[in-house]
Amino acid sequence: MFVGRLILKEQLNKAQLLALLFAISGILWLAIPAGQIPWVALILAASFCIYGLIRKLAPMEPLSGLALETLLMSPFAITYLCFCYHQNILVFSELNPLQMAVLLCSGIATTLPLLWFAMGARRISMSLLGMLQYISPTLQFLCGVLIFNETLSAERAVGYILVWIGVGVFLLGMKKAGVKR
Repeated sequence: MFVGRLILKEQLNKAQLLALLFAISGILWLAIPAGQIPWVALILAASFCIYGLIRKLAPMEPLSGLALETLLMSPFAITYLCFCYHQNILVFSELNPLQMAVLLCSGIATTLPLLWFAMGARRISMSLLGMLQYISPTLQFLCGVLIFNETLSAERAVGYILVWIGVGVFLLGMKKAGVKR
């Protein structure tokens, strides 16, 4: 939301500002008792924000842009594979046919979401794009609690609930704004 407002001059309505306040409150609620700044979470959020902004502003079609990204990353990937080979930790030859098929298909499983993200980034506001980034961690959270029976303290639950209230307020505000148009 910040990037959409600051860089792209997107207007934030009252619901979006309230949503932002709830989300920040939830994040602070989780971060302050921990006694440290959640650097990993902040770096991940910033990297996706920057990537989303680049994809939104890039004058390339999504598929061409993804091809260019892949081309630019290839030297690093090839260097890493060579390093693994020389360290005898490259395990492609040890995979059975099913594992090799899964590995090869994982490229599609990675490419399609990136392509869809690039297509969507050009069509929606940065504010909405930012809010949609809460889907994956929410699903991971639900899997942890509901499937893997991870414990959830009341303190952490409050933080998550504040963030989800923010997401809900944002979505309701969008729905209301859509009805007005």
